[in-house]
Amino acid sequence: MKHHPPLVRNWQAVFVSVFIFSQSASAVPVTDGLVLWLDATDPATLFQDEDLSISAALGDPVGGWQDKSGNDFHGTQFDDILQPTYQANTMNGLPSVRFDGLDGDGMVIDDGLYLERDYTAFIVNQYWGNIQGRTLQARGGPNWLHGLWGGNYGSYAEGWVGFNPAEIDVAYVADTVGTEDGSSFTVNGGNQTESNTPVGSPGNLGIGSSGGFAEVSDADVSEIVIYDRILSDTELGLVRDHLYTKYDVTRIPDLPPPPQQNVVLKGSLGTFTAVDEGVDFEGEFLYAVDVGGFGDVTVGDAEFTDGSLLDCCQDGVDLTTDEREILEWHGDANYGDLDLEQVMQSIRWSAAPAEIAIELEVEAGTPYTLQLLFAESCCDRGFDIMVENEVAVENFNVQLTQGGINNGEAGVVYSLSVIPEDNNLEIVLGDSGNDARPNPSAPDNNPILNGFTLEIGGAVIEGDFNNNGLLDAEDIDLLSAEVTSGNNNIAFDLNGDNVVTQSDRTVWVEDLKYTYFGDANFDGQFNSTDFVAVFVAAKYEDEVPMNAGWSEGDWNGDGDFDSSDFVTAFVGAGFEVGPRPAPAQTVPEPSSSLLLLLGILAIRRRRQS
Repeated sequence: MKHHPPLVRNWQAVFVSVFIFSQSASAVPVTDGLVLWLDATDPATLFQDEDLSISAALGDPVGGWQDKSGNDFHGTQFDDILQPTYQANTMNGLPSVRFDGLDGDGMVIDDGLYLERDYTAFIVNQYWGNIQGRTLQARGGPNWLHGLWGGNYGSYAEGWVGFNPAEIDVAYVADTVGTEDGSSFTVNGGNQTESNTPVGSPGNLGIGSSGGFAEVSDADVSEIVIYDRILSDTELGLVRDHLYTKYDVTRIPDLPPPPQQNVVLKGSLGTFTAVDEGVDFEGEFLYAVDVGGFGDVTVGDAEFTDGSLLDCCQDGVDLTTDEREILEWHGDANYGDLDLEQVMQSIRWSAAPAEIAIELEVEAGTPYTLQLLFAESCCDRGFDIMVENEVAVENFNVQLTQGGINNGEAGVVYSLSVIPEDNNLEIVLGDSGNDARPNPSAPDNNPILNGFTLEIGGAVIEGDFNNNGLLDAEDIDLLSAEVTSGNNNIAFDLNGDNVVTQSDRTVWVEDLKYTYFGDANFDGQFNSTDFVAVFVAAKYEDEVPMNAGWSEGDWNGDGDFDSSDFVTAFVGAGFEVGPRPAPAQTVPEPSSSLLLLLGILAIRRRRQS
């Protein structure tokens, strides 16, 4: 049982309490909308009992923490074993209420405070020991926390707003603003928001073990200030500066802007709402696998098998076991087809950094269409998708694509037309190694997968020589290299004359990409922005042979960027005429601005020689 000092105080304790109050207690600069204010630097608000009748001195247990907002939403703990203690000089020289994780200390905030959006919440707290759970958290059904969590300073509102490692004995002043459509998280002056999408509401509140999750902490809490409205930027600045100055905190810089999520480099990423809405189950399927479930269902032409019966996939353990299966994962699935809903009901998952790795036996050189199926019912989750050792989707976020966690009306599908170079098709869900984490903007990096299909044949895009589902600069560069090589690889013959020449480049640019020579950035037009792009690349007549591509000014396909490329572009007569017109329309003559540019380039060349 925890030892509590006697109730009788000596004159030294009284003097210390009065001194602390005179040095540290001060009013918050904004009171409009203030619904809770717990302030351990004001000794008059700390009591040994939940009835707020026996004042607490330094070292005493705290059974009651008086709310200074005037709403009487006091913090209480009637069980003397679970009561925190009143400590001096712990928070950069100021007092705190100290919670002991070993003893399971906690306090309940009065039930009269039921916090919903909109809100603004501040907490001043720190870890003092190695038991590092939560400080301020919800007490009921919602999973909401603010302040500290799992060795981090963090904020969670049915989804992570942000979290980063917290040091022991370092004071953190954290605030979160919860609007109807988002959240923010600022710590010691630095914007720590990693995702502004979580919209969970706190409801009733508790501190330490009195919250809804048994994640106790060795933590000091000095102040909690909560408003039932969104403070303006000016008001936020006033309260922040007041608390930062009061507790003399070390300022933290803003997080760098989060990397873009769902960056599709190959194939396509989207949602489906029914068997025939956004996903394809018609055709001849070499594989249809319910990776986390029982299989034995048919959706369209796809006959799904049990993933644990197929020796194809690893998930950090062994796919042939059910260790990483969750059978009742997505109970909200509603696609108007019971068999598809059964496939989407279950998942296989892996604990990051372990991957879900799939290897399928295929026939080299045969076109296939791959579909990966996902549904999110838990977390703000993200990872990378790799196909054939190339990144297909970087920073893939399941719930963002799906339209929110537990959105049963929409599943997520990744599709790719692929021609394997050998008899193995490799798919990996996990970490591409391009970022510090598989998806730095998604706190949960454990990959999941509900199912997949591999259809024989599929929509192979003409001119897509790198098989990434797009017509891009790499494709025209590959074609240009084939024209220059003279190898006459018929796979690059686009006009059907059985030879690979400049004519095939013209077909690619004008008939397949449907743009103009000179459109360096492939925005569908040839204009001054393309000149900016190619000159920024700084390869114009740089005397380094064969080092330029289409996006760097090599429009005639010889590997260099020089005046001959402008001739190629000008002949196309597309400068500043907008998107490529329909075939029946008349193409205008080159503009005078092109002729002027030719003259400038000629002068520049003479000066360089």
